[in-house]
Amino acid sequence: MVVPFLNPGPFLREAIESVLAQTYESWELILVDDGSSDCSVDIALTFAAAYPDKIRYVSHPNKANHGMAASRNLGLEHSRGEFVSHLDADDVYSTDKIRKQLDVLEANPGVAMVFGRMLLWHSWSGGKDAVQRFTCPLETILEPPRFFRFLLSGKNDPAGYLIRKSAMDAVGGYPVSFEMCEDWGLYVKICLRYPVYVQSDCDYKYRQHDKQTCSVARQQGSFYAQFWPFLAWLDDYTRMDGRGSAYIRFVVWCTTVKYGALSVYERTRARICGLVNATLKPVAGSR
Repeated sequence: MVVPFLNPGPFLREAIESVLAQTYESWELILVDDGSSDCSVDIALTFAAAYPDKIRYVSHPNKANHGMAASRNLGLEHSRGEFVSHLDADDVYSTDKIRKQLDVLEANPGVAMVFGRMLLWHSWSGGKDAVQRFTCPLETILEPPRFFRFLLSGKNDPAGYLIRKSAMDAVGGYPVSFEMCEDWGLYVKICLRYPVYVQSDCDYKYRQHDKQTCSVARQQGSFYAQFWPFLAWLDDYTRMDGRGSAYIRFVVWCTTVKYGALSVYERTRARICGLVNATLKPVAGSR
């Protein structure tokens, strides 16, 4: 399992403890420091010292910040297991997550990736939780490129995955030419080449808070604009080596149009809100 982190604070402790609580015990955990300067470094080092046979701390040269994709790939380079799973530093696994997904991959040797739904975790701060609603078929194998369309719809994010390391190595890990949607870049490469299995289980708690990358982008009115580097990469990738069948190219075109329209709407809405706020702002000295 790979956990990259950049100043997650005490959330990192909960993430690590959810790994320690797994019912499947033959695991390794790679903690990848992406240039953190908060208490998370001490937390990572403490756990690595307490469990030297299972937990390792790694960082980029000079403890520099290289971004999520490069950090995930660094963790992959240090991984020695047959399977790889990713966990964000502010999220947690349920106790049976790895065991259940290993059972699926062992029963289906041709499948490269298995994933289930996420719990949109609000209750950690007193809110109400919700279960991610997939639009793709559940408890089934999707042959390539069937999951491609479901992925790009934005409603079937396989965040809590388990992937065969041989498949990760074969596709070259995460693309590093962009930051937002770097995980989608990996999923695209996997689902265009290998069968994937979709679980109905919900074993990944996706913590909801206002400091998440996605939340910050939404607050700034730039969430959909950050899709453009991914979409440019996707266009190039699906043109390479005959990957771009007419069907795949059509899906790419539809996705680009969709997120382009959402980006224009987002920008326009942000400008209108800015103008309204400026108009309604009280003038100094007025009543």
